[in-house]
Amino acid sequence: RRPPRSTLFPYTTLFRSPQTVLTGIQLAVGLHLALAGFRLMESDWLVGAIAVTGLLALQRTRFKPLAALLLLVLATSWALASNGGMPHLSPGLYLPGLALPAWIDIGTAIQSLALPQLPLTLANAVLAPAAIAASLFPGETDRITPRRLALSSGLLNLCLAPMGAFPMCHGAGGLVAQHRFGARTGLAPAVFGTTCLGLGLMLGPDAVALLGLLPMAAVGALLMIAGGEMTISKRLFDAGPDGLAIILLTGFVGVMVDITTGLIAGLSAELVRTWIRRLKSGAAPSDQ
Repeated sequence: RRPPRSTLFPYTTLFRSPQTVLTGIQLAVGLHLALAGFRLMESDWLVGAIAVTGLLALQRTRFKPLAALLLLVLATSWALASNGGMPHLSPGLYLPGLALPAWIDIGTAIQSLALPQLPLTLANAVLAPAAIAASLFPGETDRITPRRLALSSGLLNLCLAPMGAFPMCHGAGGLVAQHRFGARTGLAPAVFGTTCLGLGLMLGPDAVALLGLLPMAAVGALLMIAGGEMTISKRLFDAGPDGLAIILLTGFVGVMVDITTGLIAGLSAELVRTWIRRLKSGAAPSDQ
């Protein structure tokens, strides 16, 4: 009887990407995140160095869950003292309006935004978060799947975009950063979302000015540490020689070219490894 299609070609869908490729994508995204943080720290090396040192020092104390919050408070206080106080704000009630795009705008958005962004979103916001969540929360693998991540991101974007919402996704960097600095339950993203919603409703455009007080060097320190945490995966050290080669290939191409090309390179290498294993297995002498 003919084997199932998944046996003949097990990686026909991105959602079935093997762990070696997912770990390589995680490595590439982590390096991109760390590099982005490093570039942000260039705006003020002193603040960035102090922030990194403080964050690392607090990791070994009872204040570890509050490390990121303390950094944000101290960095914002420093910015307020340096800039002469708070910017002018106009509090009120800023409700979102409904704005449906014209058909020509939809076509332009698909061509210039959706299609170029789609491979990166699949890798960084669907595949990588599922792989990272499986290692951080092994008991929740049935609930945190690529399919559910894709569905929730797509549905929320479709519902919120007409109200002016910025495109959102389950970013792997955000997951690692929140877990790295103490988040373990749904309370952390709930507090974050409530805070952002409150700022938008009460301050409207002025929320940008308020958030702009946070020094970019401090944000860079958070990204750099989160990116470093993301690159150091348990699967990276547990992989065998051939699996490690695929992980490093995926990560290297993902950093030097882009995430999409890294994903393709990793899947191709994994497929070659699978075919070689089957050829060796078929060529092995049968037991008499």
